[in-house]
Amino acid sequence: MKKVLITFISIWILASLINQYTGWSVQDLLPPAPVKVRTLTPQEEASFPPPVKIEEKFYIFTSRHPDVWSKPLYADKKTAILINWNGSNDELLSDFRNLLRQPDNQQAYQRKIYTLRSGMTTWKYDSAKQLLIETCGRQAACIVNPRTKEIAVLPNKDTSYLAAFLKKYQTW
Repeated sequence: MKKVLITFISIWILASLINQYTGWSVQDLLPPAPVKVRTLTPQEEASFPPPVKIEEKFYIFTSRHPDVWSKPLYADKKTAILINWNGSNDELLSDFRNLLRQPDNQQAYQRKIYTLRSGMTTWKYDSAKQLLIETCGRQAACIVNPRTKEIAVLPNKDTSYLAAFLKKYQTW
């Protein structure tokens, strides 16, 4: 009985660590669930803010070592990011996962989900963590393009906007 309990606890801890550092969960082993989205009007699609250049200081003060916060800046493809700060993006989390598991998005993006459980967090100034928390922390989602050194931000926390946002920046 003791061995079974220890094995179960070990698996649970391992799964929690994998989820915390990669954003992957057991749900990702299942096929993506369909996500209901409506087609946005041209005015709604035009309302997406354009991508902005990431200041060079963030690259200077962020090392290339495999840190969970620095990976989006140095990845080999674009990273779609959702920061779930104290549950602020709970309503988008499942749809975000399912949209990014669709074949077109899966080829274009790698996915990163950051879960911050406290209202307070610390970072080194001018680091990737500061950039991502300050730029994406209170938004719906962000996409970092390491080739162009730009970041696109989606402020609208609506699944239809999220789907259009991911589609728009697939070839960016």
